Amino acid sequence: MFKSATKGMKKFGVLSVLFCVAILFQSNLNLIQKKGLVQFQLSLNDGERIDLYNFIQSDEVGEKLGLLPNLYDSPDNFGSFKNSAIIRSLAPEGMQPATLVEYIKWNSNVRYQGYFDSDPILLADPRYSDFIFFDDEYHWDLLQNFHGYYLKIFNSETARKIAFDGALEFVSKMVENSPSDFKKSILTQIDGLIMFTNYLKSNPHLLQEEDPKFIKETNSYFKGFIFRRIQTNNVPFIEVLNCLNNAKVKIQATISKDEFALIDISINKDIKLFYGAEAKCYLYSNINQKVEELTEFPKFISMYTENGKNYYQLEFDSGAKNLYGQDLKKEY
Repeated sequence: MFKSATKGMKKFGVLSVLFCVAILFQSNLNLIQKKGLVQFQLSLNDGERIDLYNFIQSDEVGEKLGLLPNLYDSPDNFGSFKNSAIIRSLAPEGMQPATLVEYIKWNSNVRYQGYFDSDPILLADPRYSDFIFFDDEYHWDLLQNFHGYYLKIFNSETARKIAFDGALEFVSKMVENSPSDFKKSILTQIDGLIMFTNYLKSNPHLLQEEDPKFIKETNSYFKGFIFRRIQTNNVPFIEVLNCLNNAKVKIQATISKDEFALIDISINKDIKLFYGAEAKCYLYSNINQKVEELTEFPKFISMYTENGKNYYQLEFDSGAKNLYGQDLKKEY
């Protein structure tokens, strides 16, 4: 739905996928700061109605999101991983550590992963990726060697640690430039992965199944990733848990009183709409700092004035309509 906004967030998309590489490797809602990372001002007159879907997909929004710093393009990213003698020595002929990094970048872009949807169900097929198509031809040798290289890294405890340390360092830098709701959503996700790993540890018989149904039902690539690393690469449970807990501590250290959400739409300086991580939406009153989480992003917003007080009607795709006072008192 929000294609423009999603494209603008490609730079955040690598965060979640990097946890896959690193991972061998609800939050307490607090809107005290009352601001988003990217802010917009809208004005409504009595009886006026605005199409919020059109606004969120407008060039104005896309251009502002495009100005956010893209740390992924820094040549220093994954430097320790790409320059590691161990990682390079495991690479088959014609492939370098940078090939894996390019795949992560490409996959993040095509799946629009990250801020709005941080846990994919599946990763994109490398056969269709840019990193094997260059100089006007497909380099199938890279694809043939890709899976073997990947397994060699995860079969080595030392190589896994290098991959995890490099990825976690990069993720931490990226998270520092993300709104706090995204940081907290990542922490919630890590907690879920810790619970999942402990569940596998308590039920080792599940690892005997080649294609377990319960993994598919989780709709989580990361849980499947952990399962495969333990089952295929014999990674110890304690190693997985240590990596997850280290990532949790590192990200927790970046949370401070910063911007709450990515998109902040202020309307008549009365209320705000926050469009946040995992596509969550919040309505906020500047008058009393009251906040309400909405079940979906409203398609339209209208304003009505009576006796000097403003009322805002939200209309949703589902057909539902809600009317709020500027103090967020819900009339219906």
